[in-house]
Parts: sequence; C-alpha cells; structure tokens
Amino acid sequence: MLPLPISPSEVKHIARLPKYKGQEYLARKLQLSPIDEEDDLKSALLVDYYYDVLQYAVNRGMAWKDVVSCLNFASDILDATQGQVLVTAVRLLQNMAVNYVSEGKITLQNAQLICKYLTGTFLAHFKLYQYVLSRPQEEHRGHVSLMVEVPTELMKLADADTLQVWEYANKMNEIDKKEEDKRVEVENQRLEIEKKSECMENDIKAQFLEGEIKSLSLNDAEKLISEVATTKLSLLVEDIGTNITEMKDSTDIAIQRQAIPVPPDWKNSQTFLAKNASQNKPKSPEESRKSSAKSASSRKKK
Repeated sequence: MLPLPISPSEVKHIARLPKYKGQEYLARKLQLSPIDEEDDLKSALLVDYYYDVLQYAVNRGMAWKDVVSCLNFASDILDATQGQVLVTAVRLLQNMAVNYVSEGKITLQNAQLICKYLTGTFLAHFKLYQYVLSRPQEEHRGHVSLMVEVPTELMKLADADTLQVWEYANKMNEIDKKEEDKRVEVENQRLEIEKKSECMENDIKAQFLEGEIKSLSLNDAEKLISEVATTKLSLLVEDIGTNITEMKDSTDIAIQRQAIPVPPDWKNSQTFLAKNASQNKPKSPEESRKSSAKSASSRKKK
C-alpha cells in the first residue's frame, strides 16, 4: 500500500495550527474535499479520522516521523478492512501491527499505542465506518420544471420603429384600454337598468292578472299606476345619466388623445401600418350578417 503524501515537517505544521486550519490543510494534502462541503460525508469522516490519529500520536510524544508512520498505519488498516466483518478486522489489526514492527516502520511501544487507540475508536464504530466508506452516498437533488418562452424572431433594425413612435404607440394603447374599460362599465350599467325594467314589467303583469284586476279598487289602481310611473321615471333618469357618463368619457378620451403629440414619422411606422391593416380588414359574410342583425334589433327596440 502506498504511503500517504505527507512529510514529517508538514505533520509538524498541521499539529501547530488551530483545529479548523489544521483539518483544512490536511484535507488538501490528502486530496480530499474541503471540510466546509457538508454534503461529502465520506471526505469529512476521513479528515476527522486522520486528524484525530495525528493529534493522538503528537500528544503521546512521538517523533514527527513516527507520527507519519501512525498515519500510514491508520490508512493501511482502513483499506485492508473494507468489506470485512469485525472479527476479521481485529485479526488484521494485530497482524499489521506485527508486520510494521518487524519491518522497522514503527516501534513496539508506538504500535501498542496506535492499536489501543484504533481499537477504542475505529473498531468501536466499525459498522459506521463500513457504512459510510463502502456505500455510495445518496444524492438528493431537486427538480424544477420551468416553462421557457422562446422569443419571437426579431425584425430588422431598419424596419423597427423609432423610440418616439414606440412611446406614442404605448400611450395610445393605454388610452385604448382605458376607453374599453369605461365602455364595458357603461354597458354593464345599461344591462342593470334593463334588468330592473324587466323585473318591474313582470311585477306589473303579475298584479294585473285578469283574475285580480276585478278585485282592485280605483284607489289601488291609481296608486299602482303612480308607483309604476315613478319607477319608470327613475329608470329613465338612470339611463340618461349613463348616456351623459358615456359622452363625458368619450370627450375625456378624445382630449387625452389630442394632448399626445404625434411623431413626424408615425404614419410611416410599422405599428401604424399594422393597426390600419387590421381596422380596414374586410368583414367576412358571417360578420356582416351579425352586424346587420344587430342593427335591425337595435331599430326594433327604438
């Protein structure tokens, strides 16, 4: 097994650093992920493992080269016990300590110390080390669906409108929208008046049924006719008020349009040409029939 890429002078430097800085330096030397990457549990466990072995050896007064030997011993036993059961791991630890001593890589006293330390830490949590180091780490990634709207094809710059034309068209569109909103509001008011009038006519019909008209006295009939006339008058006033509001809104909109200066090149702009083309588009036969029917219906109402 290859020795760890760390020298006695580097071990000495790590031992004198604060814990966080020492672990950070050790992680770089061993080519592990930075310790602030919380998602990489395997690298975090290995950094803690090697750093604790290093500090243990230093605190026991070992020479710097012996500290490096302890780190290599810890690395070899970690690799040798991967996928093994605890009983096999204990036997491998004993055999490796004998080999290290016989080969002169570590003294007998230091071998006893490092075996005692690894028995109380590594072997005491053997299943945890096996689980983290031998199993692939599960990744939890969020998936978000996003609708991306592809932009329309850009027109040629030579065909584009000027800034003045663009601003003018936007202001006119805002006024058109305001006009449409007011038109819808007035139309709703008219529908409400028509609904009230229809309800009133239904009430009159109900009260003037042939079976009930005979039982009405003259005073009751006069009172009913007076109420009908008053209601009709109020509905007429509401309708007139709606017409006045519509005229006022139309005047305000016209004033707003006239207040906006027209750019010199407005009639030559693409926006103007497209707007005129849509307005001058000939009606289909079906639209013409609907328009004629609507006009006829309007004349009948009058």
